Amino acid sequence: MILKDSWPLDGHDEIEVFRFTQGEMGIPEVYAQYTVEHGKKGAWVEEEIRKIFLLEEIEFIYKGSKDTPSKGPNSQAEKETQSKMEDQEEDVKMENRVHKRLILKTECCKFQTAAGPYQFLEGMFHGMMGHYNMYKDGWLHRDVSDGNVLLLPEPEIRKPLTRFECTKNLTKCVGVISDGDQAIRWRELDRKLEKHRSGTLPFISRRMLNMWNKNQPVLHTFADDLESFFWVILCVLLSVGHERKSLTEDERLWLFEILAADDPGSSDKTKRWALSMLEASVLRTKHKLSPVLKVFVPFFTDIIPFMNEATEAADELNSDNLVESL
Repeated sequence: MILKDSWPLDGHDEIEVFRFTQGEMGIPEVYAQYTVEHGKKGAWVEEEIRKIFLLEEIEFIYKGSKDTPSKGPNSQAEKETQSKMEDQEEDVKMENRVHKRLILKTECCKFQTAAGPYQFLEGMFHGMMGHYNMYKDGWLHRDVSDGNVLLLPEPEIRKPLTRFECTKNLTKCVGVISDGDQAIRWRELDRKLEKHRSGTLPFISRRMLNMWNKNQPVLHTFADDLESFFWVILCVLLSVGHERKSLTEDERLWLFEILAADDPGSSDKTKRWALSMLEASVLRTKHKLSPVLKVFVPFFTDIIPFMNEATEAADELNSDNLVESL
């Protein structure tokens, strides 16, 4: 059993993202969710979970005490810092966030632990299937990252995705997409175009980064999330190569620059540079590739043109024609 604490905006319940896709490919198993009432003792939290599962005995491990009073500022510098923060808060519209606790059955691990290329791509494919199942249920994930697309330690049985010929017989799931904190109902077409980013910077699509860098509103689409899967795959492979000390100098720079970019403009620029060099290496064999990337040349050969085509298609979408395009 996994307990996940988060502070989503008031009104957003992560469990709703997974409620009607339970048992489907690429979706983690979720037990329940409840609002954490602060000020209550740890024993109260234990009792709430026992009620949910009708359990007599369950072991809980706490890091620190919820009942320890917080300390106020001691030094003059701390007091001045707190005063400045309070002044800034007056000028900023505060978001109302609520402490939620999600209880999951599915235990996962990072893709760096994959046994080999087959398990790696199979798990990623199942994570994409989970993303599709969420989308089919009306949810767009918007935060595809290396911490949210995860491997299962052991295969678990799921209902097959019957819409596609290549997936209709797949029932053993080895990868999932988790964390619905930033998911939205994509069918709510009256929502405003996004001016602020959602997602994890190293994995956000180039199109989204480019528009945010220009301070222009943009519609986050399914294609943007699919490009995020590409950046997850590339960054995980590069991190594995880095651990093995087998990356070329160019690849080492790709990894560090992508992870170090701290604003939309630099992230977009770095991704375009890395992708152009990878494309030259894969499609025109101009540069040497490390062993970990060389194994995936057939995958990159197929996926890069498709990804660029999807980006062009996404540029033509808006909230009026999104549904018609599906």
